[in-house]
Parts: sequence; C-alpha cells; structure tokens
Amino acid sequence: MEPANSLAFLRKNIKSFPHIQADHFESKGRGFRARKFIPSGTVVLHEDPIVSALLDDHIDRRCSNPTCWKPKTELDEKAFLRCSICRYAFYCSKHCQHSHWKAHKFGCKCAQRMAAAIQKPPTPSILMMAEIWRRSELAQESQKLVVKCPEFPLFRDLNSHWDAFSEQQRHEYIGMACSVFYFMFAPDVKSSNSNDDEKKMNDIKPLETKLDVNCVARWFARFSCNNFSIFDSELRPFGAGVFPLTAVFNHSCDPNCVLMFSNPDRPNRCYVRSSRPIAKGEELTIGYVELGCPTSIRRAELRKGYFFECECPRCSNDADELDAVWETLRCPSGNCSAVIPSTYDLDGLCPTCGTDLSEHNIDITLEKVARLRNQGDEARSSGQLLQAKTLFEKAYAALELVRHANDPSVYTLLNSLAMTCVDLQLFDEAFTYHEAELPFLDFVHSEHAPALGLQLLLHGKLACYLGHISRALHLYRRAHIILCETHGKFHPLIEELAQKIGECQAELMQNSGPAGREELLAIHS
Repeated sequence: MEPANSLAFLRKNIKSFPHIQADHFESKGRGFRARKFIPSGTVVLHEDPIVSALLDDHIDRRCSNPTCWKPKTELDEKAFLRCSICRYAFYCSKHCQHSHWKAHKFGCKCAQRMAAAIQKPPTPSILMMAEIWRRSELAQESQKLVVKCPEFPLFRDLNSHWDAFSEQQRHEYIGMACSVFYFMFAPDVKSSNSNDDEKKMNDIKPLETKLDVNCVARWFARFSCNNFSIFDSELRPFGAGVFPLTAVFNHSCDPNCVLMFSNPDRPNRCYVRSSRPIAKGEELTIGYVELGCPTSIRRAELRKGYFFECECPRCSNDADELDAVWETLRCPSGNCSAVIPSTYDLDGLCPTCGTDLSEHNIDITLEKVARLRNQGDEARSSGQLLQAKTLFEKAYAALELVRHANDPSVYTLLNSLAMTCVDLQLFDEAFTYHEAELPFLDFVHSEHAPALGLQLLLHGKLACYLGHISRALHLYRRAHIILCETHGKFHPLIEELAQKIGECQAELMQNSGPAGREELLAIHS
C-alpha cells in the first residue's frame, strides 16, 4: 500500500479517538499528532491486540483466555482446567474455556500434531504468526471481512525493516517461518524416537499449501520490530501481542505518552495515556527502550532493534546528566567532587585536585567489588542469606570509594542489599538501603515514569510497616500523582493508594494531636 493510501487507511481506523490525528513526519514516516490540547493522564488511544500469547514461563500459570489471563494461585491449582486435546492451554473455569474455543480451535489440533511429531509445544511467536496467517487468508477470501476487521491490513502496513536485517537474521526468520509452516500443516503422526525434524519437514509439500514461507519470514521480521510486551500493573511482563495502531506511535527518549495495560477486566488491552500536558499539533511519542540509561546505550538499542538513529531532543542534548556520570569514577581523595571518565588513565592525576590515582589502586578495587558481588549473588541464590548480606556490604563499602552515588552499579548493589535484608526480615536495614536508592531513581527516571511511581509505593509500604507514617504519607502521595496519570484514577492500584493515604492521615491526626495536625498540614502544603 502506498504511503498516502496507508495514511488514509490509518486515519479511518482512529476516528473514534478524538485527541489524535495521523500524519507523516519527515525521516520518521507515519505517526500521531495532538488534534487539540491534551491534559495529563488522558487516554489518547486504546487497542486490543490482533494476536496475543502468554510467554513460555506463564503458559501453565495463567488462564489461556486473553480476555481473562487470571494468574494461578495455590488455591486455584486444582480448579484450573487443561485442554484435553492439545494439553497446551489452561483455563480458570469452564466458562473461560468455552468462550475461548472459537479462537483456540484453529491452533489446538495443530499444536497436538506438532507435539506428537517433534515432542515440542509451539512457541508463543509461532502461535501468533499462525493466527496472523489465518487472518490474512480470511481477509483475502472476503473483501467485506477486510472492512469489518481491518487488523491484518494494519499489520501489513507496519515496517518490517527486512533489508536492514543481516543475512543470518533473515535465515533465522525463514527457519521460524518453516516452524509456522510445520505447525499448521504437519501430518498426523504418532510420537516416535526420531529427532530428524528436517526429514519430517520434507514430508510436507509446500506447493500443496497456500503458505508462502518467505512472506511469513517477513511477518516475523515485522513482528519483532512492532510487538509489545504485555505486563501487569507492577510492570512484570507475562505476555506479548501485536497492536498495529499503537505501533504507529514514534519513539522519543523523553516521551509525552506512556503505554500501560491497566484494565484488570481486559488484561491484554493496551492504553496509551498522556504523561504530561500536550499542546495542539505536538507529536505524540512513547518510549521503545529503557529510558533510564545514557544516550549511547539508548541509541545502540534503537539501532539494533528498530534500525534508526534517535535524534530526539534528549539525545541531541549534549548536556544530558546521565551521560555525564554514567559508569564514571570519583576521586578517591574523599574531598574532591571530580567526575573521572572510566577510560581515564588510572596511573595519572585527578584532573581536578591532582591526587595521584595510582596510589589508590582503583582498578584493583573495582575487581574486588565485582568478585564480592558475584560471591554474594551465588550465596543468595543458594539460600545463604547472612553470608550474602556480608559480601554485599563489603562490596558496597568498597564501591562507595570509587563510584558516584548515581552510578548504576551502586544502585544495583543497594537493591541487592535491600532485598536480602527483606528476605532476612531485617526491615529497618532494608528501609535504610531503599532510602539510599531513591536519589538514583529520581535521577534516571522522569517525574512521570510508572516505574518510579511503583518504587515509591513499595517503599511507602515498608515505611508504613515500620511506623514511619509521615515518610510513608509523603511517598504515597508522590506515587499517587504518578500512577493516577499512568494507570488511571479508577485502577485498583489507585484505590489501594487512596486508602493507604487516608489511613496515614488518620493515624497522624489521631496519634500526634496538634503536632500531628501541623505535620499533616506541612505535608499537604
């Protein structure tokens, strides 16, 4: 489809979203602008996926019905139903199983045949590509279906970047396409001891089917550049899906919108919300990669996964604070605030105060920290928590001498210490380490980042548990401001936060008398 026609088709499919308009951006291609002023926290677009699937490690831990995806708990263990045909899908109730059958039956017998032939269940990506192929066949058979269900043309219009992939990557996608081919057209064979998958593949005659392997290989490339992780309200991924309208949003390292899955009743429906006020005509953007890292890392990830060089205002700003301190060294003299690049000659002098760096063995200290950190991780994974805590403490004491507080290695070590203390039920120490983490989180995240809001909520719960009510109220209120914008005012998480804020306010008023009321007024102001 030509760009003009593609843009016109896109515009037809966003008519129900009054805040956005589709447009063509020089060097970017299609994207969205604000049709009018958009207040912070506004849902500018919501979309159900054309296909979605649970990640491998969640297949037997959640209901397979995408409109439910209820997580399995110990209480649900016996109640969960398993599909008797493919033995691949699980359901929390007969109602979910029955309502999902129309969508599941296409892949059900295919999965059964594949498992019987090669003793391997289909991967989520194979399931989704097979479903997209089915949709494309239906779309070609009936022009009316294209009008009623435009998902496949929208998917087709997304950029596959096929020519940008290396020869090896293209061969890998062709191999994945053959797996889809085998998934859908494998003969009914009984399980055998043979592992000769290639021979079994040769038993299928491609020319007798409608499937174009090269076409599906390009679909995989398109999928890899345009799929989204599906995550819960605490940003833990459990699925993946294709959202062709949402994929039209362009990237910025300082986005004005955020993508969330914040409807408990529709766990696979994505919502794009404005994370700050947006002026009329301004481009609407989301973040494709982790934003809490320096320009060089963000740009490298975007080049590798999305094949473009980011020129957003943040990447074009030479004064990005993250770039200035990321993985840099501090002067070991203790009285100097110098920021020393990691590539600096450690046998030379501090560029600010002239301290002889060679006398402080910085490289040896860094090696020692790495060794202690690895030993601590091994001890923690084997359940030796006290030993892990001791090792992490030694590593942190050494690291503080040579790294700045906003360095990521300092944060990850603090987090390991905090989590180990929680496991040991040493909550006071855990609270202290979490407090030390907050400046780093504020430094790397924007004030609208959902990850920051969730960390403030979790830290607030710990503060409240320890009786630090004033501190908990402050953290809860900060979290409430952020998460109202990202999750929506009616999300259960917001209701929980509002209740906790009320409880903290009531406790301050009740237990502290006039002093508590003054403190509460100070917090509000």
